[in-house]
Amino acid sequence: MKTALASLLLSGGAEAESAHGFLGIPSIAWQAINLVAFLGLLVYFLRKPVKGFFAERREGVEKALKKARRHP
Repeated sequence: MKTALASLLLSGGAEAESAHGFLGIPSIAWQAINLVAFLGLLVYFLRKPVKGFFAERREGVEKALKKARRHP
C-alpha cells in the first residue's frame, strides 16, 4: 500500500489519470477551470487592497510633485 501510494505521488498521478481526465472531462478543461477560479479569487480578495494602495501611491506622487514645483 505504501509503495503504491509513494509511486503514485512520485509519478505526479499520471498513472491514475485516464485519457479522459477526471469525470470524463479532459484535463486541459480542468486546468482552464482551475486557472479561471484562481484568477477570480485573486481579483475578489485583492481588489480593495490594491485599489487602496494605488490611491495612496497617487496621493504621495501628487504631493511630491507639488513640493518639487514649489522648491525648484
